[in-house]
Amino acid sequence: MEMEANLGASLIRFQMDRLTRESRDLHASMDSICYLAGRFDASIHATLRRYVEDQDDSCIMAVFNPEPGVTTAGEPYYLLRYYLCSPGYDGRFSIMWHDTLCPGGWLFNIVNNAQPNKPSYDEPSLVDYSGNAVPHIVHGFHNRYDILVFIHPKPKKTSKRQAIFHMTNVM
Repeated sequence: MEMEANLGASLIRFQMDRLTRESRDLHASMDSICYLAGRFDASIHATLRRYVEDQDDSCIMAVFNPEPGVTTAGEPYYLLRYYLCSPGYDGRFSIMWHDTLCPGGWLFNIVNNAQPNKPSYDEPSLVDYSGNAVPHIVHGFHNRYDILVFIHPKPKKTSKRQAIFHMTNVM
């Protein structure tokens, strides 16, 4: 029943498919997610989740604990709470997600460098099911409760979508 209640609340908050329709006019970015969160008076976390669930494009979100743990050797690590793939991403890419994120890779750097209200950014290449390296854009966002990571393939060409530039003081 809790899942049904959450779904109902989400449909009301985002006015059925209005978020999806409005997001089609924006570049995929954390700045666009922050803009949409303000527009719908919703949290960035809920907006990003709804955005990923409803996207035709390939994208993924991951949610990590905001404070790192420390190994016995003194190295920081982050715990993955959950991740969510858009249907288009799940059918195109395979990513192995571990419960613990340790130093040594681009994803750790994104999570570790995310600061409250200041997204971190990287452009790694990820391999699709066909074996092709596909450039991606990765945004990390620390909202004081979670570290949100938004991953999507880098657009191949310039689109007519609007770019939302750095939103400040967004909660």
